[in-house]
Amino acid sequence: MRLYVVSADTYNASWGTQISIFGVFNENHLADALKELQQKYNYNFEVNEANLNECTDIYLGGYLE
Repeated sequence: MRLYVVSADTYNASWGTQISIFGVFNENHLADALKELQQKYNYNFEVNEANLNECTDIYLGGYLE
């Protein structure tokens, strides 16, 4: 089963990043969830795909100096 991880950088200061996960959804609920999140928050959401019960390596983002 394919799942969709919704995340966003929630850090609003000048330098840095803070990645937060807002939910994990199946295909049937993804569009409604994104619509609800976009109405509630002013973030640029990213959607990553993953398979249920399979190991994966997904880069969610970050900042290193």
